[in-house]
Amino acid sequence: LQRCYTQNIDSLESLAGVPADRLVAAHGNFDSCTVVGRPSVTVPVEELKKAVNEGQSGWMKLRKTHGGYVKPSIVFFGENLPKRFFDLQDEDFDLCDLLIVIGTSLVVQPFCHLITRPRSSCPRLLINRVPVGLEADEELDGRDERRAESSMQGGFKFQQSGNKRDVFFQGMCDDGARQLARLAGWENDLKALIADYDAISVKH
Repeated sequence: LQRCYTQNIDSLESLAGVPADRLVAAHGNFDSCTVVGRPSVTVPVEELKKAVNEGQSGWMKLRKTHGGYVKPSIVFFGENLPKRFFDLQDEDFDLCDLLIVIGTSLVVQPFCHLITRPRSSCPRLLINRVPVGLEADEELDGRDERRAESSMQGGFKFQQSGNKRDVFFQGMCDDGARQLARLAGWENDLKALIADYDAISVKH
């Protein structure tokens, strides 16, 4: 794994065991907290959780302690995306030899255009309930408004003649991941990872 780029803010990737150095949370997540207006001032996540559970008295105390309101490191409307999102793209997509896109509408910019970054010889796999991020096609607009909304130059070309790089698995994300693991010979490894996670979850 070169990198996992995600729009999720719920830290599921961290919970699943993706190392922090392999993760780019484009819209931030709950792995850390900062003081509003002072992003260099970090606050332990557990402090924020405790304050929220205590209600108004909790967050007022937290504000007094740290000299301002505290929020998870999530990108709010109007805020810039993390510098890391832009800094790693050139290196990551130059090295990319397989792009896997899972569970997305591909309509939020600039994230959605990441699928256009790999070189033209790099295979791209979309695991999703519906095809999205398709190569711009004027004929598509009248047939399916949602798909047309996510169309783009350099998008997926699943149905176009001469397509040799783009593959679409239509279905649930878990099913697609299991099928990919089977085809790659990783099925037992995946089952072992799931079993380990289930054991940890039960202990907690």
